Amino acid sequence: MKKLTILLLVLTIVGCSQQGVGNNSALTFYERIDDTSFYLMKERKDEGAIQDIINFLSNIEWESNRIKALNKEPNYRLIIKENDSEIGNVEFDVWISSDGNALEIINRNTDKYIQLSKEESSFLYNKISGKEL
Repeated sequence: MKKLTILLLVLTIVGCSQQGVGNNSALTFYERIDDTSFYLMKERKDEGAIQDIINFLSNIEWESNRIKALNKEPNYRLIIKENDSEIGNVEFDVWISSDGNALEIINRNTDKYIQLSKEESSFLYNKISGKEL
């Protein structure tokens, strides 16, 4: 009986650790080309990279109120589609700071805001686009 309990516990832990991004998840990254249009800059279906991005965005401290009034249209739009999730798509508007070294992001689903450090911005932009900021 004790061996069966341990086996069930191990199977439960392994099953839970393998949950996360579903097989039908995708990340799309669009760049603004004019006042009303975006074009597809990058699409990713690599579950590991998508999970890294989701983990990063989940672990930063979002602000409930926008501190800065972002008075221009976003440079990019990021959409994370999780078909296996009840949430569905999560959309973000992304701005590059005036000095070009940092990102400001608004979660369009929750209207929360974050201004990332240079290091965080560089990490996230590279994970999303495969390019340096």
